[in-house]
This record gives sequence, C-alpha cells and structure tokens, in this order.
Amino acid sequence: MRWKIIAIYSVVVAVVGLLAFALMRASIGDLVSNPDRARAEADRSASAAAAQLQLEALSLQRWLSEQEVQARDVFTRETPEARGEAATNLANRLFSMADAEFKQSAPTVVAFVDSHGVGVGRNGSTLMRGDDLGKAYPALVETLKKGTTGADVWVNKTRGEQLLVSYTTVTDPQGKPLGGVLVGTSLSDGRLSSLSDGTSGRPIGILVANGDKLELVAKSATVNGGLLAAASGLKGAAADRPVQLQGAPAGFAASGVGLRGYGDGKRAMVVAFAPVSIVESVTSMLWPILGATGLGLVLVFVAGNILGNYLNGPIVELEEGLLQIINGQGDRRFEIEHAEFGGLVFRINQLLNTLMDVPEDDTDAEGRPSHPPRQQDFQEAMAVGGGGDEDAYYDKLYSDYIAAKRGLGDAVDHITKDAFVQRMRQSAAEQSAQQGRPVRFRVEVQGREVKLLAV
Repeated sequence: MRWKIIAIYSVVVAVVGLLAFALMRASIGDLVSNPDRARAEADRSASAAAAQLQLEALSLQRWLSEQEVQARDVFTRETPEARGEAATNLANRLFSMADAEFKQSAPTVVAFVDSHGVGVGRNGSTLMRGDDLGKAYPALVETLKKGTTGADVWVNKTRGEQLLVSYTTVTDPQGKPLGGVLVGTSLSDGRLSSLSDGTSGRPIGILVANGDKLELVAKSATVNGGLLAAASGLKGAAADRPVQLQGAPAGFAASGVGLRGYGDGKRAMVVAFAPVSIVESVTSMLWPILGATGLGLVLVFVAGNILGNYLNGPIVELEEGLLQIINGQGDRRFEIEHAEFGGLVFRINQLLNTLMDVPEDDTDAEGRPSHPPRQQDFQEAMAVGGGGDEDAYYDKLYSDYIAAKRGLGDAVDHITKDAFVQRMRQSAAEQSAQQGRPVRFRVEVQGREVKLLAV
C-alpha cells in the first residue's frame, strides 16, 4: 500500500512542478527577456548619470563664483613670480575648502590662468605656470572672453590629463576679465563606479570623441570584459536626449547621451548598458523548480512510508489473526486500537462471537458488567450463601479458575489452593465492608485473560 501512496503522490508533485514552470514561463517570459525594457532602462541610466555630472559641474561653478573677490588679489600682483606665488597659496586654500565641501566630486587640481588661458599657478607645485591651457582647451578662452562660468572635459594624452573641469572668470570691479580660476576633478573608473552606485547601478562609461571614433576613457566596475571590448565599437553622435548606440554586445542594449554643460555637450557622451534578459535564460529558472520538486518527492517518500505503516500495520495484524482462526484457534480475538480501523475490528470480533456462539463480552475495562445484574447471575455465586457450605463455594471457585487458566494454556503450578482461597476470602471481606452487602465472585474468560468478577 505504501508504494501505491508514494507513486500516486509523486506523480502529483511532479505534475505540479512542471505546471508551475510552464505557467511561470508563460507569465514572465516577456518580463525576463524584453529588448524594449532594456533600451528604456539604458536610456534612464545614461540620463541619470549625465544629470548627476552636470549637477556637480554647476555646483562647482557656483562655488568658484563665490571665491571671485579673494581671487582678484592674485592678478593685482606686479610681477609674474609674485602672481605665481599668490596663485599657489590661494589655490592650496581653495583646494582644502573644495575637498571638504564636495565629497562626491573631490578636487584633483585647483589652478589660476590669465585672460589668455596661460597658467599662473596651481595648488601643490609650480607646474602649469606659463602653460598655454587656452591653446589645448579653446573652450576655456571663450568662457574667459565672455566673462562667465563654464565646464569642459579635459582628456589629453600628451599632457597626461583626464579631468572634468569647472571654471569661472575673475573680473576687476569694472567687470573687465583679469583671468580665471578652475577646479578639476578626476575622470576615473573609481569616479564612474561611485556614480553608477549612486544612480542606476547599471554599467556606465564616458566616451570621448577622438576624430571620427568614440574612445572609452572611464568606466564603472560593472563593465565586464565583453562590454569593454564592445565599447570601442559603439557608434553614434552625442545628443541632448538618450539615443540607442550601434555596436552593443549581444544580450545588451546601449544608450548614450551627450554630457551637457561640459563644453558644447558633444565632446563627451555618457553611455549605459542594460541587459536584455535579467537571467541567462528562462530555462535556467527550471532548476530551482526542479529542486523544489525533488524536495517534494523526498517528503512524499517519507510521508508515504509513515502513512503506509500507519494503515498497513492493522491490516497485516487482521490478516494474520484471521489466518490463525481459520487454522483452528477459535478463541482468537483482536485488540487493535486505531482511529480508522477501531470500528471495523469491533465488528469483526462481534461477527466471530456470533459465528462461534460465544457470549459477547459486555464488561468495561475493569471487568464490571455494562448492564444491571440479573437474578441468574447471582444464583450460582450465592448458592452457598445463607447456610450453605462456604468451603464448597471456594473449592468450586478455585476449580473453575484453574480450569479456565489451563484452557488458555497458562501455567497454574504456582497457584496453590490455600493461597488462592485466603486471597479471595480477604478480597470478599474488603468489598463486602465497602458495599455493605455480601460479595461473591465468578470466573469469566475475557479474550486471553481470566477474570474474577465481583457479584
């Protein structure tokens, strides 16, 4: 029986597992693998990263504008050497102030330039003094001529520079440009990793136009080897709005948006990658379901054995007992306590008593009759009472008891008549005193036991 139970429920668990996989695949197939969703996610990721960089640039420009008054002092010095020393000293102070103010875009360099874009001085060293930065980065000179603020992407392998730079024009009290002060922040993989973590969490990178090609200059840590190799093949023009880029690796969508606020907004582009599928394949999701189904089969096996033993035990006992009765053991009865088979066992015992003309046992667990005693129940037991020979009563009680025990095959050699009579006399006296009337005993066989019933 147990194997039938296990087999049936194993099939049920297996069918439920396969049906769950089929329904899940039909329900979330488009969600798991959806190119349109991936393109939209790439657009949002690129836009979020570009917006954050633009916000950082504007924050630095505003902060630099607030330093204009003290920056004028650098350009009022008479000699280039004096202007250089003043520029370096003030640049050191501004560097410390910016480092404390801007945690996410900590400065790499703070420098002063004249109105033609020539370096006056920078923090920490005498480098950049006399460097023609305006020639390398024309947007800087254009901003100084206008007397405004600006930002640009400085990527120059010859000069060894890879920075995001914000600058402001320093003017005299009449508004004439004297020069400018700039703050450069690192354009590095670490910066892009922090930017990715703070926005979308998607792989992002910065592409800079190099002739007719796009060159990846910085990337987040989530850009793996496949994306890194594909980045050099991306094609597309920087635009104010996110655009889908050609050359994205298989299984990914790539979107780029121009880095507005830095120069003309077309020199650099923020690119973001989004996977088309959130898992390798829908089929790979079968394995967790198979694992759960396997666990279900193991539990079915354990529960099937427990349930099989619970049901099979009484059945085996009934089968063996009926076989004993068929082989001649007519007094065999069943004493099985079972929630499901208890009623059946009782009816089988009734049937056996009826077929073999055996009076039904109508006493409770303590041997007391379940109906009021009848007159004939007392006739034999009280035959000795009231003047009869009491010794003859106990002799007969002993003989009936020994005969009943032998009938069941029990040993009786250890039961002596004197001890038996003495014990029964004592028991009769105690029960007579308790009940206030004479008590006698009769012998009755109940199953495999011989009982002495008080009447």
